[in-house]
Amino acid sequence: MSNERTETWLRGLGFDPEPEPTWITTGRRPDFFARGPADTWVEVKELGRPEHDDAFSGAWNDLIKRCEKSGLTGHLYAVIDVNDQQAAKAAFKHVERIHHEVKDDGTNYVVMIPGDPAYCTNVRVEYESRDGNRTVQVGPASISNLYQCFPSLEPKNWSAEATLHNTNGTVVTAKLHKIVLSREPPPIVLRLFHSTEPLSLSAGHSAVRDNTSHARIRRVVADCNSQIRNGQRYAPAPGLAVVYQENPDALGDEQFLAALFGDLAVEVIRDPPRLGRAFLSANGVLTRANNRGIGAVLYVRHATDTVLAVNPHAEVQLPWQHFAERAWVQDGDRYILRQR
Repeated sequence: MSNERTETWLRGLGFDPEPEPTWITTGRRPDFFARGPADTWVEVKELGRPEHDDAFSGAWNDLIKRCEKSGLTGHLYAVIDVNDQQAAKAAFKHVERIHHEVKDDGTNYVVMIPGDPAYCTNVRVEYESRDGNRTVQVGPASISNLYQCFPSLEPKNWSAEATLHNTNGTVVTAKLHKIVLSREPPPIVLRLFHSTEPLSLSAGHSAVRDNTSHARIRRVVADCNSQIRNGQRYAPAPGLAVVYQENPDALGDEQFLAALFGDLAVEVIRDPPRLGRAFLSANGVLTRANNRGIGAVLYVRHATDTVLAVNPHAEVQLPWQHFAERAWVQDGDRYILRQR
């Protein structure tokens, strides 16, 4: 789909794009050799969803199906870390086991699959949470005998003693801060709420995730350069990398420039302690030494929001005015947005 969009866009600009030219006989072919106002090699990439989003979607779809098949009533709020089918299956078995206990009496019910589960044994722990209510947490035993608590249901008194009842007959009594402070993130946690409606689901990630778009853009731009460089062996022309990203984690202009040319850093002078000059660090993908086959990068966010950045280090400069109304260009030691 991205290639078709790019081909339509190029034709609208007056270019005649030739897809993957067959006269390139060795190596990887760029997506287009665009003949027109300025012959240009064009390589197209699309950033899909991050891996953790795909994992979340897979786990969400699995839990929805289990809710529909359960025939139970109520509501579940799931905290998902990874897509673990065995963990989800075990969690639902515990939901079915304690579902009849859930009432509108204020008691909190939680199913927790620990990060190091021993599925052959189940545990149950009860404590007073910081909302002042009794919290009942069940699930497989932990190999390390350490657990976590549901977010927002931390113990009211971490020094209070709690008792873990195991289905193998053992009973463990210990301070809560020695039981529910595991560093191993649980793959899935379910909180059960009372309702007379068919079992429904809402969910969230278990932790705030880093935005990986910086690193992913750097990878795909470097890959674009590799293909464009091969095309330039056959026809000397500037290169244009087109990167599509439809996800909410798309970068703003400044973040996009940092991905291309380097994160902004500030010099720290030790004697006397003070801040020095600001400069672009060396972790960008377009530098004086690397990926000089690319003359510019067009970043397409959310279908229609586009930004063009010109590579001042390119061996063959791209006449960017043929491709955009405005572009980020180097002006001394900074980048400015210049109108055509």
